[in-house]
Amino acid sequence: MKSFALLINNKNKQMKQIITFLLITVCLSSANAKPKKVKKGETKTETNVAVLNDTLEFKSKIDTVSYFIGMQIGADMVKNGANDINPVALGKGLSDALKATTPKIDPQIAMIYAQTYFGEKQAIKKAEEEAKTKKIMDDMTANPNIKTTASGLKYEILKDSVGPKPSATDIVTVHYTGTLLSGKVFDSSVGGEPAKFPLNQVIPGWTEGVQLMSIGAKYKFYVPGKLAYGEQGVQQAGIGPNETLIFDVELLSIEKPAPQVPQVPSNIKIQEQ
Repeated sequence: MKSFALLINNKNKQMKQIITFLLITVCLSSANAKPKKVKKGETKTETNVAVLNDTLEFKSKIDTVSYFIGMQIGADMVKNGANDINPVALGKGLSDALKATTPKIDPQIAMIYAQTYFGEKQAIKKAEEEAKTKKIMDDMTANPNIKTTASGLKYEILKDSVGPKPSATDIVTVHYTGTLLSGKVFDSSVGGEPAKFPLNQVIPGWTEGVQLMSIGAKYKFYVPGKLAYGEQGVQQAGIGPNETLIFDVELLSIEKPAPQVPQVPSNIKIQEQ
C-alpha cells in the first residue's frame, strides 16, 4: 500500500526540487560573491532595480521561467508568513547575486537577521494555528457524538456495525479520505482501489482507531499531531508540524497475518542422509 500521506505528484516534487536548488544557488552566489574589478578609466555604476508591471511581455521561455521562479519565491514567502518582504530589495538582491556583484550588506550579519525574522514569523504562525486547533478541538469536546480516548484520539461513529474487531497485527482493507482542519483533502482512496495494510504499520492514530471498528463500520477520526506525523509533518502532502488530521474511514475486511515459518538457525549444520 502507498502511504496515504505521501501521495504527491512526481512532477510537482521534481519542480520543487529544482526551485530549491535554484534558491540555494542564489543564496550561495550572494554569500560568496567576489567584487568585480573595475578597469582603469571605467566608472563603477549601480544596477538599476527592475520593477515589473502589468505590461511585462514574455518574449522567450527564459522570461516565463524567470517569472515562474519569482512566483514560487513569493508563494513560499506568503506560506511562511513573510508577506511583508520588500519585493524591490528582493529583486535587487537576486540581480546582484546573478551578476556576482559586490553585496551591499554583510551576508553573515544578514543571515542572522533572516534567521531571527523567519523564527519570529514561524512562532506567530504556530501560535495562530495552535489557537485555531484548540478552538476546534474544544468545540468537538462539547459535541456528545464525539468520543475521546485516553491518548487524545477523537472519533465519531458515522455508521456502526457489530462483529469482530481487528488487532494491531491484523491486515485491514479500508476506504478512507484524509483532510486537514481547513477541509482540504490531502489523500483519498474513494473512487479507486481500497487501501490494504498491516494495522501496526501506519500512524498511531490509525492503529488505535481502526481497532475500535467492526467490518462495515464507518468512523470519522480526529487525529492530533502527536498521533499523526508529529513535529516533522509531511511537507509534500501539505501537512504541517503537529497538525491535526481528519480521516473518514470505512472498514471493509480483516485478515490475520500469515503464520511465520520457523527458520533453521544458520549455525546449525544439517547432516546429509
